[in-house]
Amino acid sequence: MSLIPLKKRAAVSVEVKGLSKHYEARPIFQNLTLRVEPGEIFVLMGPSGAGKSVFLKTLMGLEAPDSGVALVDGRDVADPETRMHHVMGVVFQAGALFNSMSVFDNLALYPREHNLYTETVLEQKVRRILKLLAIEHAADYDPSALSGGMKKRVAIARALVMEPQLLLYDEPTSELDPETGAMIAEIIATLREEIGVTSIVVSHDIHMALAVADRIGILMDGVLRTLGTPAELRQCTDPRIQSFLNPKINPKNPRFRCE
Repeated sequence: MSLIPLKKRAAVSVEVKGLSKHYEARPIFQNLTLRVEPGEIFVLMGPSGAGKSVFLKTLMGLEAPDSGVALVDGRDVADPETRMHHVMGVVFQAGALFNSMSVFDNLALYPREHNLYTETVLEQKVRRILKLLAIEHAADYDPSALSGGMKKRVAIARALVMEPQLLLYDEPTSELDPETGAMIAEIIATLREEIGVTSIVVSHDIHMALAVADRIGILMDGVLRTLGTPAELRQCTDPRIQSFLNPKINPKNPRFRCE
């Protein structure tokens, strides 16, 4: 997929050190330590309830860790003095689009609220992003009128308006047919190549992860059970990892079953 190029910004690193989070007495994840290199596509996977979305919220600064630290570009995201809106873009699982606003106004909302650009500059920026993702024809549509794949593209477009150095994706291919999911995966890969953005993806989509990730981490029982390239994960001998990556070999567990 060839995208209309945006201005490249220097990609940022993401590092977590000894990160732990509990809800009441229940551990969500414990002592997570990893580093995502600038420009890398890192995919975090794991069964439902493993703590993947909480990890993403921690990187966004929406959840404070009980211990440890999450650093983006060397800055602690939990520090109230840290300002990440020009660094980080987020693509939410359900899109989190406002149906009462047009697609254009959804993209323009944050910059308008914070008076970041003149209306002329903002319109040029939004139109350019919509064209980048081949959805310029949908600028005046209500999100409720869009297909699932179009909503995902609009959500990605909104995250790109601030020209971020880091993109966080929460289940970007969920509830999509395989063809549309493959298109979204291609967009994720192409954005890295053409913009240089660092990408962290939380997903259940094994095929997408193996296709686009530089490295994959699998979170189970609150622990990062394995971390490696797609090729390294295919060679992993841990039976639980193989059951997760190859669902058909575990037919008694419906959570891991492929239809």
